Amino acid sequence: MDNPNGFRTALRGLLAVFAVAVVSLSIVAGMNYEGNIVIYAMFSVIANALLLSGFRRRALFFDTFIGVFLWLGFWMKLSVRVAFLFGEFHTPVGAFDGSGADFDRALIVSSCGMAAFMIASLVRERFFVYPKEPVDCEHTGLFSFYRAYRKLVIATFVVVVVLVAVTNIWLVIYQRGMVSQTILPFGLNGVYKWLLQFGLASASAMIIRFELKIHSNLSGVAVVVPLVEAFLSNVSLLSRGMILNASALGYGILRYLTAMKQRIVTRLSALAVAMLSVFFMASVFAVNYLRADDYAAVGVSVSQKWGVATNMTLALFVDRWVGVEGVMAVSSSERTGWELWREAWQERFRAGVPALYDRYFI
Repeated sequence: MDNPNGFRTALRGLLAVFAVAVVSLSIVAGMNYEGNIVIYAMFSVIANALLLSGFRRRALFFDTFIGVFLWLGFWMKLSVRVAFLFGEFHTPVGAFDGSGADFDRALIVSSCGMAAFMIASLVRERFFVYPKEPVDCEHTGLFSFYRAYRKLVIATFVVVVVLVAVTNIWLVIYQRGMVSQTILPFGLNGVYKWLLQFGLASASAMIIRFELKIHSNLSGVAVVVPLVEAFLSNVSLLSRGMILNASALGYGILRYLTAMKQRIVTRLSALAVAMLSVFFMASVFAVNYLRADDYAAVGVSVSQKWGVATNMTLALFVDRWVGVEGVMAVSSSERTGWELWREAWQERFRAGVPALYDRYFI
């Protein structure tokens, strides 16, 4: 590590700021909460405990990211909305009327779900142990091929990423929330879907792993290539989730370096965080503009589309994380019961037909 003491000090500082922010938001939200303050306090403790448990030494990546997603979609969204926006939600919440009783019911259900995730994680840790160090890849055929043809592999990968992203935008083969406008032969639509959701990101992860092995540390290729792939793929998908995909790779790098007891290059790490921030903001604005362009009426000016994109961006940081509204809609409904549970399991997707959740709850 370039400066171990400086890195640890910065990390402690960030954790302290985060803790102060969580406590402050909890206090303000608790003062404005319509229901029983004890239930909100229980909800806050469980949500933050789930988040922290995902970063313990023996946690799996699933533990980490399910904790982050639930914390953002349940605790942070509800606390911000209650603290500063009068408990009103942008996403439909069905029969939820904003009363204290409805809030309490939704928070009790949410707390039980999050507590179950945390208990399951601890039980898994007790009975299923995973290796502490990553499996060595030095003697595998893929690594040998990569090391022998490194520049060619990287160049080919970048070209494939650009071609897939551009053709997907141009032909509208697979995009979030959009109906495919092009049906390719030989099931190639499924190939595009796999590449954009998993395949290209998996290849990025392999490049990172091989680069870490070759350089025994973080390298420029391990930073730039995955960020470019995440940016182009998410814009092509009309997805604003680049920060999550790229952060998953970044967290994997940190866990690998920690497990292998390798030094962390502070300057390169700081550059990676800065690049991630720039790429993420660029991807959000680009996706919001493309969405505004798709939904805009004929004759709408470019400046008006940018205005719509800006408004969509400002609301993104709170409302993008889904979760608590669904629990509110379901827990406040009179349709709940075993019969509905069985009907939900029997549901099958049908294009153009509203889902069970849309029909019954919102």
